[in-house]
Amino acid sequence: MQRWTALVFVVLVAATIAFVVLRAGTGKAVATVPSAGVPSSSGRSALGSPGTTPGAATGGDVQRLSAPRLRDDLDAGLDLDLPAVEPATVDAGGQTLPNGQPAPGLPAASPRSVTFGAVLVEYRGAEGAGPGARSKEDALALAKQLASLGKTDFKAAVAQGDKGSGEDFGSIPHNVLEPGPEFVLFGLPVGEVSEPVDSPRGFYVFKRIE
Repeated sequence: MQRWTALVFVVLVAATIAFVVLRAGTGKAVATVPSAGVPSSSGRSALGSPGTTPGAATGGDVQRLSAPRLRDDLDAGLDLDLPAVEPATVDAGGQTLPNGQPAPGLPAASPRSVTFGAVLVEYRGAEGAGPGARSKEDALALAKQLASLGKTDFKAAVAQGDKGSGEDFGSIPHNVLEPGPEFVLFGLPVGEVSEPVDSPRGFYVFKRIE
């Protein structure tokens, strides 16, 4: 009888100790410190109150910031001081004909090479143009004037063009110029002068020599 009484006493003591340990373990307050630099919803730094140093925050200052709560803060317009990203722009110069239509491929009957001269009119933003270059609208207006002049006096038109203009550049084969300028130049009859065609370097007015 005494042996059974001792056994029951030992079991009761063990159960009491286990209950106390489990209760103490679940009752601890857990404080999780998120990554540095992310503010809490109260407006204070997640590392503690203003003026405290990392590691000096007390239990009342450190707040738990879980992933769902961070998403809520971001949805509410949290300012993370990220730099604004401007949308990229693409210059389509050289891809269209003078009438604005996309340049097609050269016909099979096109010559393999042509001899030509060209008047170049630069505009602001074109390759090689200086910061004081004219606007694209002004460049197009001037190029149209020089195209008209070039039909009667191509040499005079070349003299009024920008650097990169020339009466005779010699022979040029396929696939050197962009699609728009190439289609215009290779489609010109011998001796004819083209309308202005856009390119990455500015507006070209071509004359086909041979």
